[in-house]
Amino acid sequence: MKMPAPILIVLAIVSFAVLAIGVNACSRAVFPEVPGVPKFSVADVETAEENGVLIVTVSLSRSYSVDCQVSYQTSDDSDADFPATAGTDYTAVSGTLSFPSGTTSRTVSVTILDDSEDEGDEETFLFQIFGATAGAAVKDAEAVCTINDATDIVALYSVALSSATPAPVNEGATGELTEIAFTVSLDRAILDIGTVNYTITDGTAEDGSDFRGSSGTLTFQPGDVSEDLVVLINGDDVPEGNETFTVTISVPLPSIITDIGTASVIATITDDDGAAQPTTLYVDTPAMLESGNVLTFTVTADSAPAADVEFTYETTGGTADTGGADYSPVTSPTTVTILAGTTSITFTLTLVDDNDLETNETVEVTLTETTGTHVFPGLPLGTPLVVTGTILNDDEPYVGVTGGGIMEPSTTGATRELQIAIDLVDAAGAPTTWTDTVMVDWDTGD
Repeated sequence: MKMPAPILIVLAIVSFAVLAIGVNACSRAVFPEVPGVPKFSVADVETAEENGVLIVTVSLSRSYSVDCQVSYQTSDDSDADFPATAGTDYTAVSGTLSFPSGTTSRTVSVTILDDSEDEGDEETFLFQIFGATAGAAVKDAEAVCTINDATDIVALYSVALSSATPAPVNEGATGELTEIAFTVSLDRAILDIGTVNYTITDGTAEDGSDFRGSSGTLTFQPGDVSEDLVVLINGDDVPEGNETFTVTISVPLPSIITDIGTASVIATITDDDGAAQPTTLYVDTPAMLESGNVLTFTVTADSAPAADVEFTYETTGGTADTGGADYSPVTSPTTVTILAGTTSITFTLTLVDDNDLETNETVEVTLTETTGTHVFPGLPLGTPLVVTGTILNDDEPYVGVTGGGIMEPSTTGATRELQIAIDLVDAAGAPTTWTDTVMVDWDTGD
């Protein structure tokens, strides 16, 4: 029976539409089931990058009595989080697979390009089939092909503080906060979350009073290349000179960040309160009996310093014996420190107690301020000061009497002179001399 022309036209249009859908099937489509028709399909597949090849299997749902064909092609998966790129990650392929009568599967090999780049755990591209012939149909037209990145196991990164020391920042006035920013950079964009620890240590600047923050952690999110580390600076109105602190980075283990380039940087806080006026150090001139064992010197600052102040002292002369007979000499500079926030410190010389009758003696001590922030009264900064301590003699002479004897006169009323010697002796009874006048009271008796 001959079919009317209008119906033939409709069938032709439908057939053309079905063919067009098959040829242009580039979306992830599953075609409607056509009962009794052999159907081509392709399934998702994956491989490791280092394998170098990915095998895609194209299947026919059942054995077919005639030869048939289906076309295929690869394409980049633009919707993926980590799309593989033809020519960089894999070699694009296209062509036609022939299925002789009775054949139900064929394979296509796609070359995978191995590299040393860390590109994410998984990269994907698409494998599509279309254009089935000989009355066969396409059911599952698209497969997602996954490349497992071989380098993700050793995806290591290096990190460094900005190699250039940040520009000094003015501290500002009391109550103001300013910032010093450091840049912590990776060698490339990270693909997983990574962390870097940092510590801030005192130099001449101190945590709490001059800046805020002693330690913390920076977190790098996927895609990050650098993070800013910001340190807050406390302002004040105290002239104190420029101050420094140090920032150091480290990585917790285990970590995908394993190598550290520049690990620490010194930052400078610029003092903007004008030049600090030198504080004056006053030193007393002590005196002590030689039997007192020590001669104590006291050094006093006219105001409590904000930082430690150091000076040295040594004995350099005087009338006392410098060889150790009168005191223990200090022959090389010895350091003494006035701690920050305090105003005074003492140092001592050890005295030698003897029995020698001698005048008071002196010890000259030379002091030198070594911090460079304090002066001695009336002297320029850095000029040493010589002070004198006195050793008081506490030994006194003793009076010794040496008696004599004479015969009494034989004539009544006659006299004879009896001489008695009065001598000065020391504590050991040895004769000695004395520079002062000694008055001796004496009397006679039976």
